[in-house]
Amino acid sequence: MFLAWGPELLCFYNDAYRPILGYRLPQALGRPFREVWDSIWEDIGPLVDATLAGETRTLTDMKLDLARTGRAEESWWSFTYSPVYDDAGAINGLFCITAETTDRVRGEAALREREDHYRHAVELNPQVPWTCDAAGNITSYATRWLTLTGQAPGDPLGDGWTRAVHPEDLPQALAVFGTCLASGEPVDVDYRIRLATGQYRWMRARAFPRRAKDGSILRWYGVVEDIHDRKRAEMRLQRQEEQLRLATEAAEIGTWDLDPIGDTLIWSDRTKAMFGLGPEAAVTMDDFHAGLHPEDLAATRAAFASALDPAVRATYDVEYRTIGRNDGLMRWVAAKGRGVFDGSGRCVRALGTAIDITARKSAEGHLRFQIALADRLRTAGTPLELKMIAAASLGAYLGVGRAGYGHLLNGGEVISVERDWCDGRMRSLAGETRVLDAFGPTLIAELRRGRTLVVSDCRTDPRTAEAAFQATWDSIGTRALIVAPMLRGQEGGSLSLGGLFYVHSAEPRHWTDAEVRLTMEVAARTWSAYAQAEAEAALRELNATLEERVAGRTAELEQTHEALRQAQKMEAVGQLTGGVAHDFNNLLTIIRSSVDFLRRPDLPEARKSRYLDAVSETVDRAAKLTGQLLAFARRQALKPEVFEVRARLVAVAELLETVTGACIQVVTALPDETCHIRADLSQFETALINMAVNARDAMAERGTLTIRLECGAPLPPLRNHGGSASRFAAISLTDTGSGIPPEHLDRIFEPFFTTKGVGKGTGLGLSQVFGFAKQSGGDIAVRSAVGAGTTFTLYLPAVAADQIPAPAPVTAEHPAVSGDGLRVLLVEDNLEVGRFARQILEDFGYLPTWHTDAESALAEVERDTTPFDIVVSDVVMPGMGGVALAQELKRRRPKLPVLLASGYSHILAQEDAHGFELLHKPYSAEQLGRTINRIVARHAVPSGS
Repeated sequence: MFLAWGPELLCFYNDAYRPILGYRLPQALGRPFREVWDSIWEDIGPLVDATLAGETRTLTDMKLDLARTGRAEESWWSFTYSPVYDDAGAINGLFCITAETTDRVRGEAALREREDHYRHAVELNPQVPWTCDAAGNITSYATRWLTLTGQAPGDPLGDGWTRAVHPEDLPQALAVFGTCLASGEPVDVDYRIRLATGQYRWMRARAFPRRAKDGSILRWYGVVEDIHDRKRAEMRLQRQEEQLRLATEAAEIGTWDLDPIGDTLIWSDRTKAMFGLGPEAAVTMDDFHAGLHPEDLAATRAAFASALDPAVRATYDVEYRTIGRNDGLMRWVAAKGRGVFDGSGRCVRALGTAIDITARKSAEGHLRFQIALADRLRTAGTPLELKMIAAASLGAYLGVGRAGYGHLLNGGEVISVERDWCDGRMRSLAGETRVLDAFGPTLIAELRRGRTLVVSDCRTDPRTAEAAFQATWDSIGTRALIVAPMLRGQEGGSLSLGGLFYVHSAEPRHWTDAEVRLTMEVAARTWSAYAQAEAEAALRELNATLEERVAGRTAELEQTHEALRQAQKMEAVGQLTGGVAHDFNNLLTIIRSSVDFLRRPDLPEARKSRYLDAVSETVDRAAKLTGQLLAFARRQALKPEVFEVRARLVAVAELLETVTGACIQVVTALPDETCHIRADLSQFETALINMAVNARDAMAERGTLTIRLECGAPLPPLRNHGGSASRFAAISLTDTGSGIPPEHLDRIFEPFFTTKGVGKGTGLGLSQVFGFAKQSGGDIAVRSAVGAGTTFTLYLPAVAADQIPAPAPVTAEHPAVSGDGLRVLLVEDNLEVGRFARQILEDFGYLPTWHTDAESALAEVERDTTPFDIVVSDVVMPGMGGVALAQELKRRRPKLPVLLASGYSHILAQEDAHGFELLHKPYSAEQLGRTINRIVARHAVPSGS
């Protein structure tokens, strides 16, 4: 040790320090420290400065050239430098303890050299040893390489070995070698080599570098080992794993895999979705437990522990509820799995599957509820009691605050609530009378059209968010609601709004499709039962004076039956409306926009002709849909017209694809010749749809429906009626369904006769077909065998071609608006609507870019260097919908305005527009232009101005 003291750091040391000084010893004592060690001051000077600044420094194995004998030497030292303070507390020197570590450092270096040499000599598999220089050129190899590949001696040197590698594997192998040569990392790569026999075999090449003292690579030592059998086994395993993955995905099955030793949990994307997590989320067992419903946590943990317990080894088979972390939704999950145990009995792995059974659980719960409700409804003594049982049962089952029925008074302008059910959190509306328009004319208009209202939040839904209407909802404490309209039959066959069944929540709520359907079913069933109960009560009252009032009672019964019939018709309308409403509004959009352009006086004749043709064709298609709906909705006198059957069947076949669903194939077998009949077109298409719906139900929504046409066929004898030799058009619909039992064949055309379950059919479809055929001068035949399907053949009188009237001319109107060169991104999957919307925008002076799906539209926004002024998107599209597109654009381009357009408002009733502008179809060209200009102008105004 030594002490350096005073301003000049005079050197003082003990005896052990003397040998370190070497030739400096005679002059060192009392001399300035820097003079003593001037030769190494560049190395130790920074230590001295840091110590005098108040720091204590410790260095280990510091290399110094002390030149103790006057010659250069390599030596290593460990130091501890500490500051020394004088009486005044100031640093006035430094104290150092040092020891030489040269022998230890050199010994450790030699040991590392020996260990490195030994590792390169014995650690690698010597099957085919080889070496190469630092640049990667082969310098030596085992003769076994020549035996395997058939190469001649010397051929593998340098890069010659690559000529034996499979051409498909060589680029990857060279890339790995190149990377490792540059980084010094060990080589490990698989590739195939061509054997001397011409076959290829999988090999694994591994290599480690040997380095010099300065870290540079001297040489690479490697081996090549045969892994052909193992590689093929791995490939088979990969194929099996891929097949398993595809199978689980197709079956909508999630998977989970737990390493209990490493505490690692792996979930598939589908399993993560069951816990409300995104695909990128990492998961642990804590995430699993946190996502379980509190009521299911204990039982699920116990079942899982039993599966991992070596003494039990139970099969993990549980059903539990989850609460989504990101979306807050409750889901039901069925999970199965088992533990894997090693030889000592320790559980080393647990794996299994998970299936989302929310829909099944919901359906089971709804079915149990409806069965119990039916039993309770049978105990009702009065119509009011019947309504209260239904309201109380459904309200409690859904966990809402209020449920009840309201009747319309004063011609349907005022709603009155006689009595309702409340859970105690929301007050009753019993005895209240309110004007319907106070709830918002948009809502009431939908109710009058027979549409069920679904609002998740009255304060954000555009139909209820206006201040004038919001005050009404706030006054009754309602934030979310489902309202089902109750329609009454009127004289002349029309329907009017007679009452409402409502379900109210005091908090915002996302209503599931199952909850909406259940509410509608309960409302319709209760309303029908209420009408029947009213009729029965009135009948009991009339029994006392039957003789005096029999005539009046008969009329009332007929009216009651008519109301019931119309209500059942509306149930059938519901099956059709949802499928055709969107396409119907698309047609109206084309008509409205074309007519608006035709009003323009400066429109070129060629374009005017194109618009006129489009209007004419679209009007025909729209008339077809309108007639279909009217035929279901009300009675009407037949309006015979002459039309070509084959063309109508082609058009109806397209409609039937919507009615029957994606799992039923609609096939047409039509002759080339034309065939004309005289009949009510709407009733004709209604008859075809009724037969198609009957076929769909018979096939359990899976099979083939074949439509055939025979022109000039005779009418065979049917149901004890003689046939006719006149010319008829024979339209046949053949299904591959279950067939009709013989005992039912004589009754299938009776009104209200049905073999379907409750809520599955009205019994009016085939009776409508029969009545239409008879009234049109034809008939209907049926041929069926149980298990072999059914064929219905509709016979209608044919007419000569010379009786076909000329088509009526089409007129148009001419709107005007200016786009001023605004760039519009148009997203519309319907090709006809998309083409016309683009043409409309171009004619107005906009610069539209049209995409048929949301995904490509997003890509357009990202790559387009010139920004769009507005996005106009349809709502209902395959893949990503319009609302999801608008939300994604808001996230990526918050300043880009979005206009949504839709003709099927039930979609938006369940999933609202989320604050985006909504343009209802059908819209006019003027409406489209004005709305675009208004939105763009509003977004152009700076915030706060």
